[in-house]
Amino acid sequence: MATPQEQIQAASNYFDAHRVAWAQAGHEGEWAAVHGTDLLGFFPSLADGYQHGVERFAPGTFIVKQVSLDEDVQIIHRVAWSFLGVQ
Repeated sequence: MATPQEQIQAASNYFDAHRVAWAQAGHEGEWAAVHGTDLLGFFPSLADGYQHGVERFAPGTFIVKQVSLDEDVQIIHRVAWSFLGVQ
């Protein structure tokens, strides 16, 4: 079984491999939730993507990143979720 760090790395690699194609397919600006090598879906906000991941995989590992043609890294720590209204 993969460690949480390995699961996050796999999800990040999957996102990076598909980011440009997703953006070109009309998902630029949306948030993609990814678990391992599975796309959970596209969401209008970070909070929506995170909530979906929690509902499907809590406890578990997944990532939520904004789809963009540019490689823009955004890091939001868990403590910020209370400001987003996510439980």
